[in-house]
Amino acid sequence: MNASLTDGGSEKAMSLVAQALAARGHDVTMALVREKERTYPIDPGIRIVQFRYGAKGRIRKSLGRLRRIRALIKAEDYDYVVCYMWDLNVTTLVASLGLRKRVIVSERAFPGTTTRSRLSRLLENLLYRFAYRIVYQTRDAQAYCPPRLASRSVVVPNMIETRGVAPRQQPRTRRIVSIGRLGAQKNFPLLLRSFAQFAESNPDWTLEIYGKGALEDELRSLAHRLGVAESVVFAGYVDDIADRIRDAGMFVLSSDFEGISNAMSEAMALGLPVVCTDCPVGGAALLIDHRVSGMLVPVRDQESLTAAMMEVATDTVLATRIASGARASVTRFSPEALVAVWEADVLC
Repeated sequence: MNASLTDGGSEKAMSLVAQALAARGHDVTMALVREKERTYPIDPGIRIVQFRYGAKGRIRKSLGRLRRIRALIKAEDYDYVVCYMWDLNVTTLVASLGLRKRVIVSERAFPGTTTRSRLSRLLENLLYRFAYRIVYQTRDAQAYCPPRLASRSVVVPNMIETRGVAPRQQPRTRRIVSIGRLGAQKNFPLLLRSFAQFAESNPDWTLEIYGKGALEDELRSLAHRLGVAESVVFAGYVDDIADRIRDAGMFVLSSDFEGISNAMSEAMALGLPVVCTDCPVGGAALLIDHRVSGMLVPVRDQESLTAAMMEVATDTVLATRIASGARASVTRFSPEALVAVWEADVLC
């Protein structure tokens, strides 16, 4: 079960798992529960089931989703039902009650985030006991698993596709790039403030932010107030992101929390020098060895983020070293390596 094949980290992560399993001979169906345009390519051998909803209104659409998930699970003799994203975890567990199916749920970000309501916590406590496996991206995330369910939990990091990903061949441009949904989690205000501070001594650098979201107007207004609007590009969502950022001077991620950021890992695969907040639940620290394969800075620390950006921009030896280290680091998380973990530890 996946939300869609559109511009989201969880959606991209599950598409890689689905394709890796299909390549190993598994019969894979992807059920897409949200009606969105598909932007991620998918192996033609994978069956796609797109849910459609005639009903309007949140409650009716939610009930329709429950019915469709249950009907699909009943109609097909699936060995496993795998869910990505918290809301789909809960919905699928409800839809599968009484069906005796092995439902695998996957936590994608920070299980301890305060954005989850008390009702969400209650549903999680009630329903996760029906899960066959609970997949976490890092050990720090797994620590949030209720002790009574610990034996069902397993850690499997995100897959990172490096095949066919060619690093830049030309000199780096004076561009800082960042990618993510324009929401509170990514803390783009911190990045804008750090860039404004950085630009005081580096006026020839620009900042490009790729992504869409509810906070775009606020972020544009902040860029104007900080006096850097002419140096900041809000590029929206693009299909050719790798080609756009390949020769950038650095990639910066300013998030308050993350699982394992696909955007960051893909930038590392391209061999970009990466600066990232050392945010919960340890996904960045899993990939980045500080000053070896990237730069880690404390969460919400403008001075530290600015200082790291300044150092990467001015120290070519450091920038070259962490760029090379980044590509070496992500090879550990190839689909070929992690599909074996899925088969041995999850689908077992």
